[in-house]
Amino acid sequence: MSSPFRLVTRDELVMLLNVDTWRTRGSRERIPRRDVAMVALVALCGVRPNELQRLRLSDWRKDGRDIVSIPAPPARRSLYASREIPLLRTAGLVLGPYLALHPRKHDPNAPLFVAADGAPLTVASPSYDKHRTVGRKTGLGTSLLVILRASYEEWVRSAQTTDGSEAILL
Repeated sequence: MSSPFRLVTRDELVMLLNVDTWRTRGSRERIPRRDVAMVALVALCGVRPNELQRLRLSDWRKDGRDIVSIPAPPARRSLYASREIPLLRTAGLVLGPYLALHPRKHDPNAPLFVAADGAPLTVASPSYDKHRTVGRKTGLGTSLLVILRASYEEWVRSAQTTDGSEAILL
């Protein structure tokens, strides 16, 4: 089954993983790195866009290999368990510099992704508008994170493995 979205090419993904793509005049260094980290988790690891807002700093672990533990949705904890996703090396390299600049990096219960004012990043946050703007500027469309997730699924499916995206993208 193919995706209803136009898929992101390898060159487009490389562009989206470049911090300069996300820089705006006057933006703090942490904000473009946050946006690149979000792209990396969705496009390289298959984290769903709605899962990004549930992640906490303690959900990222280094156990020989970087792992992100995605908590189950609060309303569905009785139906769903949390899931663990091994990070591709590239995603870990992108996430590290963002975490080094995180304003609450010593608080394991802090949200992984925060807005410029330090508040938890949610789908309703203005920061999500930046993904729409970059999506428009690059011609990828306003549902950039959804398109990246669909692309990830297609890359894995085409590689016929559960972690084939690394071979295709690197």
